[in-house]
Amino acid sequence: MKKAIFLSVFSALLLVACTTTHPNTPAVGEPIPVISLKIKQMKALSYSYETTTVGCSEIEFLKKFVGKRVKTEDGSIHVDNIMDIHKNVSSSQTSVLGIKGDEQFECAFWGLAVEYE
Repeated sequence: MKKAIFLSVFSALLLVACTTTHPNTPAVGEPIPVISLKIKQMKALSYSYETTTVGCSEIEFLKKFVGKRVKTEDGSIHVDNIMDIHKNVSSSQTSVLGIKGDEQFECAFWGLAVEYE
């Protein structure tokens, strides 16, 4: 019994000793390159849709606009990215004769469309 306890404690100490890290050790290899992008223009975008299959997703907002040229009230923009995304979600449940049906979501998104130079 004492031997089993000793082995388990020894194994735990060995495991802890082998997993220590050294946070101030410099990384090996080349640094990761950083490319600064210059913003050409930014415009506000909004998108609303309804769904009964799944909840609201920011991915639908991104798929709708990113990589496309979009006309806005004050011109057009090629959307490279959307920053500062906000959403508003409301849901309601349909019912027929007292039987609960599908839950319906109303999704509203807005954010800043960015075009880089």
